[in-house]
Amino acid sequence: AQLHHLRWPVEHMASSSCANSPSAYASYDVLVHQLAVLRPASFRPTLAGKPLPFASSYRLLTTWFSTVFFLQRTFTSLVHAHAGRTQGWTHSHFVLDLRKQSRFLQSKKSAHLLRPVPTALYTKENIMELSKVVPWGRSLNEYREMFTLSETDLDKTILGCGDGPACFNAELSKIEGNITSVDPIYQFSSKQIRSRINEVYPQIMEQMSKNKDDYVWNNINSVDELGKVRMEAMKIFLGDYEAGKKSGRYITASLPELPFENKAFELALCSHYLFLYSEHVNQEQHITSMRELCRVANEVRVYPLLSIGNNLQSNHLEPVISALSDSGINATLVPVEYEFQKGATEMLVAKCV
Repeated sequence: AQLHHLRWPVEHMASSSCANSPSAYASYDVLVHQLAVLRPASFRPTLAGKPLPFASSYRLLTTWFSTVFFLQRTFTSLVHAHAGRTQGWTHSHFVLDLRKQSRFLQSKKSAHLLRPVPTALYTKENIMELSKVVPWGRSLNEYREMFTLSETDLDKTILGCGDGPACFNAELSKIEGNITSVDPIYQFSSKQIRSRINEVYPQIMEQMSKNKDDYVWNNINSVDELGKVRMEAMKIFLGDYEAGKKSGRYITASLPELPFENKAFELALCSHYLFLYSEHVNQEQHITSMRELCRVANEVRVYPLLSIGNNLQSNHLEPVISALSDSGINATLVPVEYEFQKGATEMLVAKCV
């Protein structure tokens, strides 16, 4: 019923009577995204006949009240001018209804909408908020060890999926490597990403100190050293980022749909996303994502294979291997010498038979 009450203002703002009003269309865009957050399964808002994405970002949720006040100022006169179409509706009804919606957002029922999720989970249907991203970059040397990359491997055309602010692309490109990285975070500018890195770094270091027993401190000797290594990697990334975007080395995209032709790459690497976030990414999404990686690359390597929640092998691993086998793809577990997360000593290697 609440969504039904909101329908008239939405239709009115998109009507020809407001066609020349930029503020009307701006407000329309905000409001429909709010509707998308609260829509039931049967409700799908559209714009120009096309479904709008399901937006569950924190920033959109927190614009409810500002939207209310904006609409009060902008549309009060329009409501009165078009009283024949409002069917008794006034801006005060509209404000009251949105206040009901904001109370719903503050209830326990909506708490899950505010829960942060990993960077690579954001897709075309799940708009990314930079305020929910925790940037953490790794180096070319770490990629070598995680994926047992030989010099021959580094000469291949490589796709880095979910690379985030890793400097793997920057360092490999400096030695004439052929590398393309995809991540939803690449929709943001270097200034925005740098600001977010500086914002969350102290929080990450605090968490690493609390959970340091979950990691192996051999190559990296301490939490402080880890911080320096990660910040240096992200500094290199930021120095290369804008030029890399212009040259097409950093592309805004995410699993399970990648914007590449079949077998566009010889090798695809997926670091710290699939299997690691098994609580966030379900089994079907794992299978679909692995098939997509195998579509765009001759060989796929994924590391690590442990869930971040319990440091145990992901429950999705065996079903994924079985599903890939049914699709004619040979998937095997291969030991690696790298170990930072305790027990993460294997990668998944998938090749078409």
